[in-house]
Amino acid sequence: MDLLAGTDLILTVARRAVGPRQRHPGLRQFTPPLALPPFAYQQAWHRRRDSDPAHRWLRQWVMQFSSMAQ
Repeated sequence: MDLLAGTDLILTVARRAVGPRQRHPGLRQFTPPLALPPFAYQQAWHRRRDSDPAHRWLRQWVMQFSSMAQ
């Protein structure tokens, strides 16, 4: 959200991912004009990153967040 403020960009994201809108009063939120079906999250990475601690942390964080969102 911080990157969008002050630009002419558009972001399509789940409402629960937006957070408090008070931080960015200039941003506007719209309901999509059609129903968006749920979708599964997928992760992909090069095998060189399998044991990289930072990359592993990020993958675990994404997996935890995506399971909370369902």
